[in-house]
Amino acid sequence: MDITVTEQPDQHRFVARAGADEVGVLDYQLRGEVLALTHTGVDPARRGDGIATTLVTRALDEIRASGRRVVPVCPFVGHVLARHPEYADLAVGDAG
Repeated sequence: MDITVTEQPDQHRFVARAGADEVGVLDYQLRGEVLALTHTGVDPARRGDGIATTLVTRALDEIRASGRRVVPVCPFVGHVLARHPEYADLAVGDAG
């Protein structure tokens, strides 16, 4: 499955698409150069396809490339960071 992930800064979110279909979103709140990643959601019909992990890791890649950092408010983002230590340098705090 080919998933594209793009940022929609005017809506404070990253969007995952499979073709023309929006299949997932990662919402954030902007705090200067830090994004508080607040919610990951995937189309219920597409759950279990790895879309959420793809969405988060590609968003993290884009965040890194832009020189920004993250606060993992969303529990799923925290889960991805724990399973992918190559992104640990991006986190500046947590929700707790």
